[in-house]
Amino acid sequence: MLKPDYTGADDSGSGDSSDYSEGKNFWMSYTDIMTALLFIFIIIICSVMLLSMSSYRDKKELLEENARLRARNEDLYLEKRDLEIRNSSLSQELSRYSETDNRLRAVMRRIYGRLLADGVMVTLDEANKTIHIDSNLMQFESAKYDIPERYRDTVRRISAVLADELRSAAIRGDIDTVFIEGHTDKNFYDNRALHGNWGLSAMRAIAFWEELLSSGRDLDSYTNSEGKRLFSVSGYAESRPAPCSLEGRKFRRTAEPGAVPASPCPGALPSDTESDNMNRRIDIRFTPYHRELRTEK
Repeated sequence: MLKPDYTGADDSGSGDSSDYSEGKNFWMSYTDIMTALLFIFIIIICSVMLLSMSSYRDKKELLEENARLRARNEDLYLEKRDLEIRNSSLSQELSRYSETDNRLRAVMRRIYGRLLADGVMVTLDEANKTIHIDSNLMQFESAKYDIPERYRDTVRRISAVLADELRSAAIRGDIDTVFIEGHTDKNFYDNRALHGNWGLSAMRAIAFWEELLSSGRDLDSYTNSEGKRLFSVSGYAESRPAPCSLEGRKFRRTAEPGAVPASPCPGALPSDTESDNMNRRIDIRFTPYHRELRTEK
């Protein structure tokens, strides 16, 4: 039996292996190229996937940051709207506050004008809402709190004006308290039972208040908007000197600029005795009643 000749034979019958080797090498080169291309393709695919994932993360982070910024903008908008509402409310309150103060100042000007017309020399301090009774018009003796007899008629005239101007409940509605304030000079009042100058100044305020009532006026029945007594008394010892006294001028020199309103004092410096007389005095101070502040509380 004849076997096929796989060694390759030419027409002459002799074998030639060179053609076979060349074919084998061709197929091996083609396979290597395809493998390399596949490897490159895989690398490209992986790179694209990595880039896509990175881009996705970046986009996700941007979207999350955008969402946070949008939420923050909404919060800021709500805060802005809340501030605008508060600002509007505060403006209205300040307007009402100013209106109350203006009405109270108008009442004080009427009281001031009527007292001057009646011969009662007083000074109007609108900044502090205070009526200062001139020390030459009513003056306490040193270390005493009784109202001297020669000044009692002046106190009664003050009582009549206060009773008339404050009779209206509408007017009293703008006032929280009317303080009768007593003051002393710098000299120490040696009375432990009254706690020195503090007690002396308080007793002067009480004596003045009792004299206001002695004329038959019903000032003690006047009430404010809350139904509380309108008048009260207080004592300041020597802590609040008269503006034009020696102590008052010194206080103005040492106070911070703008801390106290300018109040030029006419004439030369008073003597020590004159300064003490200025400080032994009574003031009438009005405090406004602000409904909006009380309502908020």
